[in-house]
Amino acid sequence: MKHFLILFFLLSPHADRLLASSPSRSADQVSVQADAFQRGLTALKDDRVADALEEFTTAEREHPDDARVRNFRGIVLANLGQNAEAAAEYRESIRLDPRMEDAYRNLGFLKWTEHQLEPAREALERAVQLSPGDSFAHYYLGRVLLEAQRYLQAIQELEISRAPLPADAGFSIQVTAGYIALGRREDARKSLDHLVTIPLNVSR
Repeated sequence: MKHFLILFFLLSPHADRLLASSPSRSADQVSVQADAFQRGLTALKDDRVADALEEFTTAEREHPDDARVRNFRGIVLANLGQNAEAAAEYRESIRLDPRMEDAYRNLGFLKWTEHQLEPAREALERAVQLSPGDSFAHYYLGRVLLEAQRYLQAIQELEISRAPLPADAGFSIQVTAGYIALGRREDARKSLDHLVTIPLNVSR
């Protein structure tokens, strides 16, 4: 799972704004939290995960009610394989700000990697409700629904995302099964053609 959540951050429409600005309330209130948060964002962008964790931990200690800090600390913990701690941070971020779409998306992705399909679906559905244009949320919601064999909704979400098909044999088999179940024979044929080009040892 490493690098996926960092990629979410880098491609987020909010990433440039977060990196360019301080989260402090006013220009003349430069706080420890602002400095630590900004340094954490920079470290995360540079894939210095341990440094990012240290900075976000400092920011969280100083301002535990900042939902953004909680979300980003969750991203770092997930990349370090500390899934339970990451999930707790995402949930706390959501509690502090129920409209924190990124936290729902990150929690849903995390639960998907753990094959916990129902909590993953719930979180990702909330993410797309809050941000209908989030292609990553639509894509991973589609993956979750595909694994649950809810083919109609799965294919719809994958098509909304417009994400390219991954070089993943397991995914191609699942999506082919979905096309067949929906009677979309031409799409099933194209998916099978794609499948034969994928090395069997390539994973998601």
